[in-house]
Amino acid sequence: MEKEVAPLDESQMAVSYMNTFDIDEKEGIRLAKKTKGYAFAYQLLGYWYFEKYVNGKEEIKDIDMEYRSELVKYCYAKLWEELSENDSLIVRTMAILDADKKKVKREDIIKYMASIGKDMKSTTFNTYKEKLVGKGIIATSNNRDGLYWLTLSEFGDYVRLYHIEEE
Repeated sequence: MEKEVAPLDESQMAVSYMNTFDIDEKEGIRLAKKTKGYAFAYQLLGYWYFEKYVNGKEEIKDIDMEYRSELVKYCYAKLWEELSENDSLIVRTMAILDADKKKVKREDIIKYMASIGKDMKSTTFNTYKEKLVGKGIIATSNNRDGLYWLTLSEFGDYVRLYHIEEE
């Protein structure tokens, strides 16, 4: 079983951003929260912030767009490609339920999948859930309340934009 990687500490990231870019605490915290503790996202966002505001590259119009684009190019597209059909079904369902913005109940995920004709037994769900936790894509509450969420920065948006068909 793959081991879950702990996210980076937001306060440490915020301090690093503040010291590196000479920004106020509020902006440092905003940047740190945007990464959700994901190390690659922390480095990537710092890179684009540095290029725009320290190096003064005027051709960079939108840091957020550059940041998302490179997350997709260097990480999320590959990660998605390696997901099984059931893995991606669970992740798509979680993105539809906005599990990147709030914690969602396990039962709501299973109910939604059933509502679109994709019934999944509880034991089957648990198998795929464990794989997704191991890959660091989702997290679950440690108690018995059955809450789930997407852990990676901008991943819910990526899934909604690239892997959910508009009806």
